[in-house]
Amino acid sequence: MAKTKGHGNPRWSRDETILALRLYLETEDRIPGPSDQRVIELSQLLRRYPLHEQAARKLTFRNPDGVAFKLQNLRSVATGKGLGNTSEMDRAIWKEFGHRREAVNQIADTITSAVLSNEPSVEVEDDFEFQEGRLVTRIHKSRERSPKLRERVLMARKAADTVACDACGILP
Repeated sequence: MAKTKGHGNPRWSRDETILALRLYLETEDRIPGPSDQRVIELSQLLRRYPLHEQAARKLTFRNPDGVAFKLQNLRSVATGKGLGNTSEMDRAIWKEFGHRREAVNQIADTITSAVLSNEPSVEVEDDFEFQEGRLVTRIHKSRERSPKLRERVLMARKAADTVACDACGILP
């Protein structure tokens, strides 16, 4: 994720591009400008996105101008008109989700919840990524694989005498 391009900011991630696609699909090809409240709100959300190191972010990181530009890129992929400076990520996300508005909304809601939850970003190996993107995958893996969390859950369940398998309910 440390690679940069353009104005020196990190490249847009899958998660961020899905969030932008949701706004693009909501606008129905009437791309809002940087002063539009929806663009400003998306910019604010993207600036809270925890997977890009603060040191890699410039002052322009995911500002409203950049968000509006991303929407133009998505429009170009969708219509073949406009800017030709689209990324592989833009094209891949459009190919996967461009005609699946409900799926985009569901995934974008999950990503938004993860960003707003203020969960710590835990470094885990990136051998697999849910379609919801890297942030949701990392939160899931950190919860699933955290030995400290497992220990706390087991201690609490032992204290309450409720130690059982979550999947089948069998007691040890």
